[in-house]
Amino acid sequence: MQTLSCGINPSGGCESPPDKRKASDPVGRRIYIHEESFTDLARHGTPQAVLIYRMAARSIVIKAAHHAEQDAMMLGLELPDNAIKLADEISSVWSDTATWTLQGIAYRPGDPRLRSNIYPVIESDEEIYATCYFSNYYTFATGKQSADMMFADTNEISAVRKLMTETDPSYADMSLLNGNCLFFIEPGMPLGVGVANQVSNSIKKRPRLSSDELNSVKKDVFESTRAELDQLIRLTLDQSCQAQQKLQTDIHAALRYAFTRGILKVA
Repeated sequence: MQTLSCGINPSGGCESPPDKRKASDPVGRRIYIHEESFTDLARHGTPQAVLIYRMAARSIVIKAAHHAEQDAMMLGLELPDNAIKLADEISSVWSDTATWTLQGIAYRPGDPRLRSNIYPVIESDEEIYATCYFSNYYTFATGKQSADMMFADTNEISAVRKLMTETDPSYADMSLLNGNCLFFIEPGMPLGVGVANQVSNSIKKRPRLSSDELNSVKKDVFESTRAELDQLIRLTLDQSCQAQQKLQTDIHAALRYAFTRGILKVA
C-alpha cells in the first residue's frame, strides 16, 4: 500500500492517521465536500483560491509526515527524535488550516426543503480533527469517533448517498455537499433561513477566475507551500543523516503528488 496517497486505501476507504494528535471532541461529525464545489468556490477570486488550495496541500503533507513516522514504527525502525519532531512541527503549524478555512465558508443544503437557507460548514466551536480524499470528495471529521467512522467506511459515495436518503443511523452525523453550494462568509453576509437567493444573486454578478488563472494560483501555492516546508525541514532535520534525508525526500514527493490530483491538479 502506498503511503503518499493521502489516505486512499485500495479497498475503497480512507487511511488514518488524523491530522491532529488529539481530538477536542470525542464524537464529532463528518463533512464530505465534492472537489467541484471547491473549484467553483475558488473561482470567486484569487484570495479565496489561495485559501482552498493551501488547505488541500497542507492536509496531504501533514498526513505524509505522520505516515513516515507510522511506517518506521511498523517496521521496527528507530526514528530519530528530530524526525518525529518534524511531523509534530508540521502538524502544529498547519493542522488548524482546515479548521479556520472551513469556518469561513458557508453552504446551501441540497435538500429541496432547505435550499433557501445558508449555514456555516463548521461552527466556531468546532475544529477539524482528520481529513481525507475519497472518490472525488474531500472529507473532514471534527471528532475522534467521526474520524474512526470516516477511516473505516468502505462504501462508495453512491451507496452513502442512498443510505443517507434512507436515514440510515450510521450516517446521521454526515453532511454531503456537492454542486455550486459554497460561499465564503463575508462581513455583513446574512446566514440562516431564507437568505440563499439574496446571497447567490449578489455573488453571481461578480467576475470569476478562468481556468488559466486558477492554474497560476495553484503554481504559486505549490511554491509557497514548498518554501514553508523547506523552512520547517531546515530547522528540524539533520541534513547529513541518510534516514532523515529519505524523510525529506518522501515529504517533498507527497507535496508534488498533491498537485497531480483533485482540486490541486494543474489542468
